[in-house]
Formats: sequence, structure tokens, C-alpha cells
Amino acid sequence: MTMDGCKIGTIDVYGVDYAVILTNDLDPGCYGKSDCISSQIWINERQPDQQKEVTLLHEMIHLMWCAMGLSSERVTGGEQMINAIATELIRMGYTPSRQIKPVATKQTSKESKGKIQKKKKSINNKVKGNGGK
Repeated sequence: MTMDGCKIGTIDVYGVDYAVILTNDLDPGCYGKSDCISSQIWINERQPDQQKEVTLLHEMIHLMWCAMGLSSERVTGGEQMINAIATELIRMGYTPSRQIKPVATKQTSKESKGKIQKKKKSINNKVKGNGGK
């Protein structure tokens, strides 16, 4: 399954990193979608932030069920059960977006390289007896 969107990071569900993608490419009325084969979660970016949290958790629960060999289509009331679990966990204060590992940007990579080079220079200067300057 392919959809346009912006990958904002990855999230670990049952030891698998799933790409989290904000998109406008979902069917009307669809808040989110997940695919345990391609390891992707798509979230409709046109919904309020609080609803995005519920949707992300809802899709994570789908993926947990998939990992256990379950399907909401094969469990009576499965979709309603997932909605209830996700909504209640959000109400209790769980914020799934805090678990997203952000995508490293080129700027971030350049900044990291710069910090590493400064650290190496500081270490080399200390070794040479220049006090790290």
C-alpha cells in the first residue's frame, strides 16, 4: 500500500519500528490506517491534534492485534473495542506521539557532525596539552 504524505518518524510496536506518516491521501471520513506488512501508520493530518493522538493509538492497537494474529474484522465488536481502549488510554493521560522517534533531517545530521568535530578537536587539544581550546 502506498500513499503520499510526510513521514514524521517511527514508533515501536511489539519490537517493530513503524513509519508514522501524516497524509491527506486517506478516504473521506478515514482518520488513520495501518499496515503490519509494510510497517506503516498513516494519520489524517486534517484532524485536530487530540484526535490524531487517539487515531495513532487506535492504529497501534490494530498493529498489536496483528502481531498476535487477531483482526478487528474477525473479532465481534473489534473496531468498537479498539476505539474504546484507545479513547480510555488517552483519557488516562497516555500520549502515543511522545513515543515517536523523529526523522533525522540533513540539518540535524550536519549539526551532529559539527558537534562531533568540535568534540574531536577538543579531545585532540587536551591530548596535545592545549587545555581543550
